[in-house]
Amino acid sequence: MDAARLSDFETLVQYAAALDVTPAAQLPDSGAVAYGGAVVLNLPTGGAHLAHIADLAVTVNFGPADTPMTGTLDNFQAVDGSSLGGVLTISGGAFDPGADPGTAYQFTALLSGNLSDAGNTYVIDGDIAGDFRGRNGDAILGVVYGDITGPAGVDIFDGAFAATALP
Repeated sequence: MDAARLSDFETLVQYAAALDVTPAAQLPDSGAVAYGGAVVLNLPTGGAHLAHIADLAVTVNFGPADTPMTGTLDNFQAVDGSSLGGVLTISGGAFDPGADPGTAYQFTALLSGNLSDAGNTYVIDGDIAGDFRGRNGDAILGVVYGDITGPAGVDIFDGAFAATALP
């Protein structure tokens, strides 16, 4: 994994974590906001759980929408320098803007897709959950978790993400 890329992710997490959870009244009630950032997933590829960093792009649709969240995770690179091909898709979702940050998240969405390396395919079926951070939802921060099915069978994975609103 590129040390600079990991350092950028850690800086982004620290930035978002330092911001307060955005109060529901300060979130937009219509329109869309695009976020860009990164995610680190602990994926059991090749036996051991390895940290993989990937690029994260999310669009949040505020107000009435059939699909509150859409996005992708791509450009996966592991701590050992190997990479995974494929794209994971963020879709669906639900908002709970008034959620108590100590017990629940302000949003959730589905995560799915296939990743591959050296002839192996890994099917991802998971969830992404997090909170809006900052005065007006300037950033998002949260967790990722789910199942991964590959040559060794079904296992679980987890991870974290952070992103900032794009201009």
